[in-house]
Amino acid sequence: MYSGKRNFYSVGMFSLMAVLSLLFLSKELFCQSLDSRETFFDNIELSIRNEYIHCTGDSSPRPIHIILKWKNSIDSLNSLPGYAKLLKSYCEETGINPVDVRACDILEWQKRKLREKSENEKLIQEHIRRTELKKSDSAFVEKEISGISRSVFDYHDIPFGVSKKSFRYLAERSGLTNLSDRGHYIESDSVPLGNFFYKGAFHFDTSGKYFKYELESELFPLDSLDKKVRFIAEDLIADFRMKSGNPPDHIYGVGRFDIVSGRLSILAMWRTENISAYIGLATYKYKYYAKAIISNR
Repeated sequence: MYSGKRNFYSVGMFSLMAVLSLLFLSKELFCQSLDSRETFFDNIELSIRNEYIHCTGDSSPRPIHIILKWKNSIDSLNSLPGYAKLLKSYCEETGINPVDVRACDILEWQKRKLREKSENEKLIQEHIRRTELKKSDSAFVEKEISGISRSVFDYHDIPFGVSKKSFRYLAERSGLTNLSDRGHYIESDSVPLGNFFYKGAFHFDTSGKYFKYELESELFPLDSLDKKVRFIAEDLIADFRMKSGNPPDHIYGVGRFDIVSGRLSILAMWRTENISAYIGLATYKYKYYAKAIISNR
């Protein structure tokens, strides 16, 4: 009798322990399930926030309802007509796998394509406008210079007597593109002639007609006067002699102390009925330079 009770008690205790173990296990599994769900939703929120930062550039801690509202609006692009075609074109151009594409990337890509198209259309229209303007300017210039006589001392194909508008057109056609309008003259810091470049000033009279140009070499110290400055002046003389086909009408010797500030010390001079050409040496603030003055007066 005592033995039966003991066996019954043992079985009862085992059953109770089993039930408690099952309850404990169920509670642990339930807690693990809750933790997994929280981790799952945290990961989703983090993914959406990262997408928001990628698309907007805004890394501030926005409330989740604002992030979700943005996500809903950006995802609605997927249902728009033509989205599938845009997605295909985007992937073909970029090589990105469709599963890795964000809707905002396609939207930005499309905006960029539209901007490029608009800019290209503007460039085309500007090219057409400039072409038409050049045709109009060319006709104007050709008509104006048709009645003007040429000179052997013209700079390139720019005759004396043209208007400022015609001068600019002809100067740019000859390669002088860095022109600055100073009112009664047009200046260029890089005028090629012979073997050197010069600072040039092209003058206009009160009626707006081109009548004179001046060319100045760069400035050099005194010890370069004989080594460099005179050599540049001789190069100018050689070039103008070749232009005219004649030697200078007058040649002058210029010593160091003949060169004074405020005037040109003439080395060579040509004179025709209408044109005067002077080439010489000048000084400014104890620096020396070669200069040419060609005038239609």
